[in-house]
Order: sequence, then structure tokens, then C-alpha cells
Amino acid sequence: MCDRTNEDHSNDEELAPMVDGLSGALCIFILITTVFMISGIDTVVTGGGRYFTGENVSVNYDDNTIYFESVISLPKEAYDKITSKINASGGDKIIFEAFSSDVPEADSLKHKRKLIYNLLEFKKQLNIENRRITLKVSETNFCNNTTSCIRWSVE
Repeated sequence: MCDRTNEDHSNDEELAPMVDGLSGALCIFILITTVFMISGIDTVVTGGGRYFTGENVSVNYDDNTIYFESVISLPKEAYDKITSKINASGGDKIIFEAFSSDVPEADSLKHKRKLIYNLLEFKKQLNIENRRITLKVSETNFCNNTTSCIRWSVE
């Protein structure tokens, strides 16, 4: 019985360096994998962040229309001016209507989702209370020559 125990211990002692080497290699592998995952996440977040910054955004207060290319990004003063214009109108129903002229047939759902995102973001930035708000994706082109636009009306 004693010989069997000594034999088990000697086998364990022979395998100990191999186990140490494998566990060290596993630790290095996990460390390298973690570094690549973190750098990959950073790249995705940076790329996504660049996508959601608005460029070429303009507001026509006479026509109640915002013209943009992909994402709305207005300064706070513009949202405040739009809010005060809507509040001064006096109606109790507000309609926000969006249209995108650059919609290939294959990507129509993707573009509609972008328009819905822009409508929700626009509504969120405005300080409007006690009014019924309708969000609508339009099939009628009222954007003139721009890619996308949102217009508002008060009834």
C-alpha cells in the first residue's frame, strides 16, 4: 500500500512542471485574448460614435423643417427656439413628420429605423408638455434636395 502511494506521488511530481507550463500558457492566452477584445470593443464604439454625429444640419424656421444627412445634431439653442415656436402656436396636437429621399429598396427598413430614431431623438430634445404628439414617416418628398428632413406642424 505504501508503494502505491509513493508511486502516485512520484507521478504527480513528474507532471507538476507540465501542469505549471500549461497553466502559464493558458494565463498568457487569456491575457492576450482580453487585450484584443478590449481593443476591438473600443474600435466598435469609436466607429459607432462617429456614425451618430450629425453633419450638414440646417433648420428652416419659416417652413418648420430640419434638413439633415443621416442624424440630427442641433445645438440646444435651436431646440429651444423650435420649442418656443411650437408653444406659441397654441394648438394641442403636434405632428412630426420625417422623410428620406435616399432610400434604396433593399435598405428601406434600415432607413425607416434611422428616421424613427431621429424622430424620437428630436421629440426627446424638445420641452413640450400637455400636447398630443404624432410621429410619422412620410412617403411624400418634402425635403427639396436634401437627403433627409423632419417637419413639424401644430393643429
